[in-house]
Amino acid sequence: MTKAALAAGRAPNELSFIRAFHTVQYEMTWAAVTRSYGKLPALLKRLRERLTKLLNE
Repeated sequence: MTKAALAAGRAPNELSFIRAFHTVQYEMTWAAVTRSYGKLPALLKRLRERLTKLLNE
């Protein structure tokens, strides 16, 4: 979460913790059912991209 916020040029406390938690939970559920471990880096990249969109308003 911190890395995603810093990559977006924001402070980590500007991300919604609850929304980020739900996003991580959702992405990890999909990562757990994948049969190809080669897809994990792409899944983690997508997770970081989605976290940057969860900024508090």
